[in-house]
Amino acid sequence: MSIGTSEHVLSSNEIGELIRTFREKMGLSVDEFADNLGVSRQAVWYWERGRRKPRRAIVAKLYEMGLHQMALEVESARDFVMVIRHAKEKLASDLGIDTDDISIVIQG
Repeated sequence: MSIGTSEHVLSSNEIGELIRTFREKMGLSVDEFADNLGVSRQAVWYWERGRRKPRRAIVAKLYEMGLHQMALEVESARDFVMVIRHAKEKLASDLGIDTDDISIVIQG
């Protein structure tokens, strides 16, 4: 079991960022998060800094806590950014200008 989607397995740094964001979204300190997972605070520290990846059993616990849904949301956001980037590149190419000269505003 790995963190990510079938199309994209996250790197150690991406996993660390995802775990930190997930922990903060839950409103937990490193100590509280570690206690909930039954690991040391040092383990969480290593994960969040991309130095180590959590073991399979911990990944399963993280999924039960909702991390998988957050990983899917991150992947969706990554896909959205990629679509916007390609649109800017196509528009810049068609207009003969630099992509940095194009701003896309999304109103919702």
